[in-house]
Amino acid sequence: MEGGETAMLHLDDWEHCDELFNDPTAKEDFIWGSPKSKNIDYKVEHPVFSSDQEGKPQISYIDQFPEPKNMKQGTFLQKLSDSLEESNNKIITKLPVGSSVVANNYFWLHGRKPFKENKELSRELLRIRGSFFIN
Repeated sequence: MEGGETAMLHLDDWEHCDELFNDPTAKEDFIWGSPKSKNIDYKVEHPVFSSDQEGKPQISYIDQFPEPKNMKQGTFLQKLSDSLEESNNKIITKLPVGSSVVANNYFWLHGRKPFKENKELSRELLRIRGSFFIN
């Protein structure tokens, strides 16, 4: 396999986090849908940013799923996307075969670089959904 390196960015290390977190549009409800391939036939509404118990930024963002309600939201999403791509603080790493990453999606933004196609290989994406509680 070639390509597919993991890209990660923690909110505390993101140069534009404060600016975007404090943008009033960030706290508006956005509509989030899913492509048919995800087999999820409903949409949800929530803001891009919220705050944790200490008032620090949390993010809930998947770049493929927002459906902006207006130009203001669309412009905000473009600015958000551009600032993520341009960040100098992203961690880019190639994971060894069989590795996995466990990250809190409210504090870590993550993605991957494109894979170079190889018809001899297959890959699987494991998604775990649910709530986990510590007693």
